[in-house]
Amino acid sequence: MPVDASREAGLIVVGSTGRGGFTGTMLRSLSAHTVHHAHCPILVYREPPQR
Repeated sequence: MPVDASREAGLIVVGSTGRGGFTGTMLRSLSAHTVHHAHCPILVYREPPQR
């Protein structure tokens, strides 16, 4: 789990996919949990929209 890894990390990078539905909810949940509970700085990368 990323939160556990954050105890010894200098930075955690998580992605934001912008997906909807169940998959998107699960991915957002993991990212949100990591952002709120990590022990080091977090970088959330969101991919630019596809044209």
